[in-house]
Amino acid sequence: MEALLGHARGSASLAIPVLLFSGLRVSELLGLTWQDIDFDREVMIVGYQMSRKGNLRVPLKTESGYREVILMAELGRRLRRARLVARFSRDVDLVICNGVGHTLGYSKLRKDFAATCSAARVAGTTPHTCRHTFASLLIAQGREVAFVSQQLGHASTKTTWDTYVHLFRARENAEAARSALDADFGRMLRAADRPHPA
Repeated sequence: MEALLGHARGSASLAIPVLLFSGLRVSELLGLTWQDIDFDREVMIVGYQMSRKGNLRVPLKTESGYREVILMAELGRRLRRARLVARFSRDVDLVICNGVGHTLGYSKLRKDFAATCSAARVAGTTPHTCRHTFASLLIAQGREVAFVSQQLGHASTKTTWDTYVHLFRARENAEAARSALDADFGRMLRAADRPHPA
């Protein structure tokens, strides 16, 4: 992640942090406007996407896609700075635009993303990989499947579970192992810390 963030240029300089820390689909990212970001409530309101044909901003296809995604404080600060610059240089309200403030197409974003990956020497990474990274971060933090599913805009928690079951199970196994080790061997460590008779 650090390599990607450190090498991001062009449209990727804002797109990559948003993709990594929001879990948005590329179409949702390209359809995101400044009006969709509630900085006071620290959420991004996802309700539109950019169509692949014609670069038109259209409503999402499914009801589950409509959602509020958490906005971490540092990403919010970065977006606020970008919004200040955008006010003076763009004709459109889209968060992710090309260099002259017009709609950014899928191919241009993918090209900028690929250039970033090449510079960062991160092979096999796509914009969709960032979505999986976001989900993995939430799961590693101990978030429940329903919350992860809602953040990703999945139609059901089954989709989330089926996609990320290995991560949920790994977390559960780690927690269970930690508890068992503490219960079985913690007393040995505590006993070893006691002063020994002279």
